[in-house]
Amino acid sequence: MSSGEAYDGRGDTNYRPQRQTRAADFVRHWLNTMNDTTLPSQKTIQLVWDDDLSQVTVTPQDKDRFTIKMRTAVEVLQQSSKREQFESQFNLLVATLVRWIEENQDKISKGYITLRDGSFAFIVVRSECRYDDEFEDALSALDQTIANDVDLDLIDINVMALPPVSDDAMSGFLDPRVNFLVSPHVGSKGPRKTGKSKPRRSNVSAG
Repeated sequence: MSSGEAYDGRGDTNYRPQRQTRAADFVRHWLNTMNDTTLPSQKTIQLVWDDDLSQVTVTPQDKDRFTIKMRTAVEVLQQSSKREQFESQFNLLVATLVRWIEENQDKISKGYITLRDGSFAFIVVRSECRYDDEFEDALSALDQTIANDVDLDLIDINVMALPPVSDDAMSGFLDPRVNFLVSPHVGSKGPRKTGKSKPRRSNVSAG
């Protein structure tokens, strides 16, 4: 799924992404960024999956910023001609990531969606530095699940994990134009599993 790979693995159940290469690329990017004297100011928008509404929600004060960032994502990822479908798929993507975060919440502290090299990136901040085979397998399974989901065919996303980092260090990994903090869901139903039916169209709520 990486934009730097000739083959994205869609439809191949044996596909396993090269995580060590991706992590090294991100670290090099971060080091290059941190060599600059200043970093662009950025506002990370918190996204919450609302079970009762079956959609992504943001706080009222972040609604306009969210709209701006989503318009930027649509333009950067060249999805203007399919904007409504793309936004519906983004809604489903967040539901998928929220479910995964909650299944692995004892091993992670935060999860972000941002842009990198012409696609989305889902960056997970680990709660500890120790290497964990089971966690890496879970991350690979998430990547493969998204890649093979026909309802997410407009979504190109890289997934990776970082060791515990400060907020200042984390800013070097986030595109200041598009960066979202993905939070656990609220409500009682739980986000829909992917790959079984078409995504439900819904707009981001301010509430």
